[in-house]
Formats: sequence, structure tokens, C-alpha cells
Amino acid sequence: MIRLKPLVNEVYNKIDNLFSTLVYSQTYLPISIPIIKKMVGNIKTTKVAHVTTYQGYKQLEKLQGKKKGISSFNDLGSSSQLLKGYGVATDGGVIAILEGKILINSDLDLYSKVDGQGRNWIATSDIFEKGDLFFVDDYLPKEAIEIRKKKKYGKEVTQQEKRDYIKMYIDTATKEMLKRKDIFRKQYLQPYGRYDTNDDTTWNEIIVAQMKIKEVAFVEDVEFTKKGLETKVKMPRNGIIIQSDEVPKFLKKHGIKIS
Repeated sequence: MIRLKPLVNEVYNKIDNLFSTLVYSQTYLPISIPIIKKMVGNIKTTKVAHVTTYQGYKQLEKLQGKKKGISSFNDLGSSSQLLKGYGVATDGGVIAILEGKILINSDLDLYSKVDGQGRNWIATSDIFEKGDLFFVDDYLPKEAIEIRKKKKYGKEVTQQEKRDYIKMYIDTATKEMLKRKDIFRKQYLQPYGRYDTNDDTTWNEIIVAQMKIKEVAFVEDVEFTKKGLETKVKMPRNGIIIQSDEVPKFLKKHGIKIS
């Protein structure tokens, strides 16, 4: 079962963290709207659902129109706990319907990370098939290799060198991805249903950016009682209060597949 992140799993918001990760593990690729445009041309827009808490929803509001990727879904099994309004990485209670630009669609959890610039970092193996896998490390320029050696040998690396390395890594990764854009495009354009259709507790994952919240449902008795929702929650114009058994109807209304 995949575990949807509550919003964005932002652990690379500091240069030091991202630099260390890219030095010791050359298996991640940067994904952003500019890169996706280069890979596929027109970026598709879709409607998806995201489950969070009330506090998570307040953060989600602030991310509208931003470049940061949001983990979401549009296909789930009929026995999923999401259908009761419960989350996975969070307790849930709030179901937001989003419309955004697709960065990546997958039938499995991507375990993506987000850096301070809004780029999603995703494992190469989650984007390319076995025969098309590659390591950015094999294509880095000499200057980047020298910086990486300094880090691995315990020598001091300046902040400017870290920035230079990250830029060279991103430039190299983008160049190699563009060489394989036909392969990437096939996955990007394929249907994005959930992986195990025989397991009615699973769901797929779609990462969207520059999203808008179309409608939001606050599920009674998951995080707040009905009275609590009416008195403690600042209800947005596009917000409604529903009971847990009304979640499937709410999702289906917005085109979310339940099977």
C-alpha cells in the first residue's frame, strides 16, 4: 500500500541536505514544470483528491498556484480508508479536490522529496524502465566529480562549490532525461490508475503543481464533531461538511474513480 505524503515531503530545503544526497546517491532526478515542458511539451491538467487534516488544509491553501508538487490520487479501491475520510500519513478529516498540472503520474508511491526551489526529486527507477535506467554520476562534468571527491574524502567543500555541484547535477540530469524524452513521454501519457486492482485498499499517486482547490469537504467526526466544524473551522466558500458515508459520493462527483 502506498503512503501519500501529507503535503510535500520537504527535506531538501537546505543546500547541505540536497548536496549530500546527490553526492552519495546519484539515483534521483529533478522534476519541475520547466523540465516537464521540455520533456512532453504541453503539460496536462487534471482533477485529483488530496486527504489531509485541517491544519494541513490551511497549508494547502497557501500552496495554490505554487510550483511545489502535491501528492494526490484519482483512483482508489472500494475498501480504502480514504473513503471514510481518514488519511494515511495524517489522521485526515479534510478532502480537497484539486485541479493542477501533472508533474508525474504513477500507479505506485514515488517517495518523492521537494527542495526549497519547488523541484521534486524522484528515483530514476520510478521514471524509467530497467533497460533505460541511468546514473547521473556517469555523465557529470570533471568539475563536479572533483567536488564530489572532496566531499567523500572528508575535505572542506564551500557553499559555492555545493551550489555549483547542484547546478551541474541538475543540468546533467536534465540533458540525459531529454535524450530519453520519448520513453518518458510514454509513461506520462499513459493511463494513471492504481497498480494492484485486485487489492481494494490501494490507490494511485499523481503529483500536481500550480494547483487550485476546487472544493473541500470537512468530514464530520473524523477530526471534529459537527459542532466543532461549525464553531472551530473557518469554512471557505467552496467548503462543505459531509458525513463519512458521503465521502464516496463526494469523490465520484469530481471524477475520482472507485473500484
